Amino acid sequence: MKYRLKFEKSITRWDEAIPLGNGRIGSLVWGGPSALRFSMDRTDIWDRSTPMYTEREDFTYANLVKLAKDGKTGEIREFFDAPYQCPTPTKLPSGKLIFCFSDGDHVCSELDLETAEAKFAIVSEKGTSIAEAAIVESFCHAVTKTGMIRVSASADSFRVKLEHPDFGRPEEEEEQVYDPMHREIS
Repeated sequence: MKYRLKFEKSITRWDEAIPLGNGRIGSLVWGGPSALRFSMDRTDIWDRSTPMYTEREDFTYANLVKLAKDGKTGEIREFFDAPYQCPTPTKLPSGKLIFCFSDGDHVCSELDLETAEAKFAIVSEKGTSIAEAAIVESFCHAVTKTGMIRVSASADSFRVKLEHPDFGRPEEEEEQVYDPMHREIS
C-alpha cells in the first residue's frame, strides 16, 4: 500500500492521467464512466518530415541578416517564425481505446507503483449505497513489450470504441466499435 496513488473521482484531464508504459509502448488513462480513455502511444512513431518553410531557397542566415539591416521585422517574424508552427520531428499519436460504461457516476483510479498495475473502478452511487459497476485493470509488460486490459463487467454494460488518428482518412469513414456481445469489430 506504500507505493499506490489513489484518485477517488474521475480524472477529467489528459495531463493528469494515470500513466502506464514499458519504454516501448505506453498509455495515459483518464475520463469518466461514459468515456474511460486509454490514449495509446509507441516510442517509434514520429513525423520527421522537413517543415515546408525551411525548404525555400531564401531561408538562409544571409537573408535574415539582410531583412534585419533593412528593418523588416514583420517579414522576419512571418518568414523565420513560421517553422515554429510546424515543429518536427514530432511525436504522432497511436490512437485511443474508449470504454463506454452504461452505469456509473465516476471512476476511482489506483496506480500501484511497485507492480506498475492500474485499476479503475466504475462506481455507481444510488441513494446512500455505493457499488462497483465494473472493474478495469491494466498494465504494460516490461519484457514482451505488450499491454493488457481486463474488464470485469457484464458484456451488455459497456462497449469499446477504437479511435485512430485520421492521418488523411476520409471523414465519412465510421468509427470502429467493439461489441462485447459479438466479440467483433465492426
